[in-house]
Amino acid sequence: MPKSTYADINPKKIVFALQQENSAFWNARQNFNSEKLAHIRHSIQKSGLIQQITVRKLPNDSYQVVCGDQRLRSILLLLTKNQLCYDKKTGTKKKAREVYKTMYVQVLHNCSDKEAAIFSIAENLNRDDVTDVDLMRYCIDLDAKRDEHGKPVYTRTDIEEIIGRSATWISQTMNLYNLPGKAKDMLATGKLPRTVALNLLKVEPSQADRVLKLASAIADKDFEKNKDRIESEVSKLEDDYEDAEIVETSAEAMGTAKEKRTARTAARQLEKKLNDAKARKETAKNRKSRLSADSIQTAASILPGALTGKASGLSHKLLRSMVADLQEHLDKGKSIKHQYGKAFEVRDLKLAQAILEMAIGQTHERDVFGLLASFYAEEGKPGWSKLVDDIA
Repeated sequence: MPKSTYADINPKKIVFALQQENSAFWNARQNFNSEKLAHIRHSIQKSGLIQQITVRKLPNDSYQVVCGDQRLRSILLLLTKNQLCYDKKTGTKKKAREVYKTMYVQVLHNCSDKEAAIFSIAENLNRDDVTDVDLMRYCIDLDAKRDEHGKPVYTRTDIEEIIGRSATWISQTMNLYNLPGKAKDMLATGKLPRTVALNLLKVEPSQADRVLKLASAIADKDFEKNKDRIESEVSKLEDDYEDAEIVETSAEAMGTAKEKRTARTAARQLEKKLNDAKARKETAKNRKSRLSADSIQTAASILPGALTGKASGLSHKLLRSMVADLQEHLDKGKSIKHQYGKAFEVRDLKLAQAILEMAIGQTHERDVFGLLASFYAEEGKPGWSKLVDDIA
């Protein structure tokens, strides 16, 4: 790594790196937020520059910012307006042009583009406001960088070293960044976690938006179902606790010592269960429905042609649910109504056995829902096809 020293430098003598969408090429934070920049300026005015800026010395004796792009932009704007700033040397406020005649900065000597990238990303990775999409875009930028001969500046190994992630992570990131706009926007806002988004890599790109829409509907149904389940649990425990209190009161009045202890213990246990259930209910009330890997896998399995090649996206949760429902039908002759709507009724043992074999063996020459759709088409019933059309 390059040698570093410290020096007082006029901030106006520091240049920015080559720009890509208003950001230094090696800066992982690709989108500058005006509100964030205003916050940084306010902090500098109030408390001074807390974290030093890092620059690299260029061959022509000029300096280029490596870490602290936003801090430098904020200081330059303060200098332009000559606003009052806190001077750490005197502990008083003075005009910006007096406080920032020079800045004490870290200077990197003989620092290459790659080394500058490593320094910049190392600092940014220690911050909380670099999103997955920031890092994705950064990987794409590094991968696309070419020299004057059109050859890649950075190899995949270089990118791994700069980002500090595995080759698999880099490859997945490249693919995720190429997802349709909606998926990428959801990643940027946190509505779609990266680990969940990886399930979309099995989906045909043209079908990704439909899969996300259906997956959101499935996630909402599961979310509401869970809330209803917790509310029912709280309601039942409230009734049980009320009964336990009556028994405890009666035991205290007329029961033996053993009966009193038993009644008190039962009441306290129910009280604890009730309080725990109420806490879960409060948590569920404040939560929002979120997409999961299971909801995306389920949606991809339901939508015809959504999965790429021979990829099997049937979620294990859905398979287990189907197998359990079908087995109950075979054992008890009950009709089946799946949790996501009136899904199917098994006509005979032959169809049920075919689905069970496919589910358990996971030999998906035709996926389970494709088989059901064909069956309903023959019978003139809507089944899953109608549910998919209604939602997607």
